[in-house]
Amino acid sequence: MYRTGQPVHALETTQRFDRFHNGELHDEYFDLTLQPKFDAGGRIEGVMSFAINVTERVRSRQRAEALQADLLTAARRQAQERAAFHNVFEQTPALIALLRAPGHRFEYVNPAYQALLPGRPLLGLDMAVAVPESEEQGFVALLDRVYQTGETFFGAELPFAPEPVDGGPARTWYFNFTYQAYREDGQVAGVTIFAFDVTEQVLARQQREAERQQLHKLFMEAPAPIVILDGPDLVFQLVNPAYQRVFPGRALQGKPVLEAMPEVAGTAIYHSLRGVRHRRNLRGTRAAPDAGPL
Repeated sequence: MYRTGQPVHALETTQRFDRFHNGELHDEYFDLTLQPKFDAGGRIEGVMSFAINVTERVRSRQRAEALQADLLTAARRQAQERAAFHNVFEQTPALIALLRAPGHRFEYVNPAYQALLPGRPLLGLDMAVAVPESEEQGFVALLDRVYQTGETFFGAELPFAPEPVDGGPARTWYFNFTYQAYREDGQVAGVTIFAFDVTEQVLARQQREAERQQLHKLFMEAPAPIVILDGPDLVFQLVNPAYQRVFPGRALQGKPVLEAMPEVAGTAIYHSLRGVRHRRNLRGTRAAPDAGPL
């Protein structure tokens, strides 16, 4: 990326961390973007890294895949006993449906799936007829592709908004799910749906992000000078306009304190900042960014 100037995107890259400070490494997954940073002359002067922790998404999909494999294995063992085949699905909290033919006709839905669409007749009807909003929201097109190609589709935290029941309030649900083709006599006969409700997880993350943005907005609009310094080098992670006005014309964002302000080296305030971070580390806690006027 630094040589070409082209951004680099990597999905679900794996890093290992000692999350609990006990010497044991745990896998964490990130969606990573590396973006070039250009100076005023258009030359690349650095790299910006943006990473989103998607560990829960990856692990949810892995659990879904494991459950799907277990259920399909059980289904194959009991292929001649349809009642027993369905009983495997009746008690799972996952939403499960068995669709047949190019029109995706409902052959089976478990109670969890039916509960998403209360009062609607599903069995014997094509997906687009029984759940027209699924076609409007793009899900039927995904089913078409799986049926035509035989390739499994994995959906991560995709929203689905069913029509409100009896004039009730509209609600959007979020699901991790798989659409997987199944075969009879070597030919694709239909598609199975395995979905997990992750609405609470998604809404909680959205709320945290909204709160983070609100806090950022408050910092940026505050009349008092505020900065956030991060890492052992005390890098300027956030600089609000009031603080920048104290140092007009000086680049601060993304630079260590001593690089942006070499004149503070050896001063009491710099040693105080270093001391705060050192004491936090001695207490065995993860060092939080330091906020406040320098």
